Amino acid sequence: MPDMHDQPSFQILEQAAEWYAELRCGGNDTARQQAWQRWLAADPMHRVAWQAVQGISQRFEPLEQLADRRNTADRLLGAHQRVRRRALLRGFAALAGAGVLWSSWRCAPVAAWRAELAADYRTGTGEMKPVRLADGTQVWLNTRTAFDVDFSSATRQLHLLTGEVLVDTAHEAKRPFIVSTAQGRMRALGTRFSVCTSTVQTRLLVFEGAVEVTLPGTGAQRVTLAGQQQTFDSQRLATPGNAELAREAWTEGKLVAADVPLGEVLDELSRYRHGYVSVSPQVAGLRVFGNLPLLDFDAALALLSDSLPIRIERRLPWWTTVDATGS
Repeated sequence: MPDMHDQPSFQILEQAAEWYAELRCGGNDTARQQAWQRWLAADPMHRVAWQAVQGISQRFEPLEQLADRRNTADRLLGAHQRVRRRALLRGFAALAGAGVLWSSWRCAPVAAWRAELAADYRTGTGEMKPVRLADGTQVWLNTRTAFDVDFSSATRQLHLLTGEVLVDTAHEAKRPFIVSTAQGRMRALGTRFSVCTSTVQTRLLVFEGAVEVTLPGTGAQRVTLAGQQQTFDSQRLATPGNAELAREAWTEGKLVAADVPLGEVLDELSRYRHGYVSVSPQVAGLRVFGNLPLLDFDAALALLSDSLPIRIERRLPWWTTVDATGS
């Protein structure tokens, strides 16, 4: 019996994806079904890999359909109706909270999805946009980002629910500008900075000025200076490091890589599209140098394959394999 922590190898996962594509696109005749069953029975890891591919399929195929429906809805909404959009989304999200569309969104907590869908500002997968807040602060939203704003006479607060923002704050001495995430609060001290948050941690990069980070749960505080990067969760502030200044290039639709492992580059590119990228361990450590387009995945892959010994294969519309040339 395989250990519960064992994971299928890249090769076995690719075999499972190939079988999925074969059964999905090539029909279900008896001989093919029998061959697939023999493959499943040949190794316990085959079944684990098959379940993984099914899970990935269930995650991305409904999202592609939902994206198509959302694009259609956006075209139908006239300019005079956009003021009502947030109210409509709140009603739609309430239906999701009651169980409607649960099968399509079971990978994310309903409460979190509802909050993101009804956020003051949001972007979808592969969408980036700048917005100017009421105080003049400029905010750039990266892909899959959502935030709310709460301005009062005492403070200006941006609640980042998910994703990444670049903030260029407007100066107001009497009203501090604060960005909050699930892990902590960041007070801008005359600043240009970016914040990226996930369910487990937040990453702060300061390009100009300084930002004071506070963890409400522990009271820990630290000022992060220009040129520094600070990662933290709700309990601990990590040791500050040098900021990855090239990360600011996403506002121009570019990924700037300077000696970055291919696996990390592909992880970043994957944020801007619906789909799964399977990377062979043989090539994941190859070093990447250059500028890549964030919003044109095929063009980025072409540039990578021109400069690295890799081959690209698409088994399904949402499954891309990156392997070594000649393997």
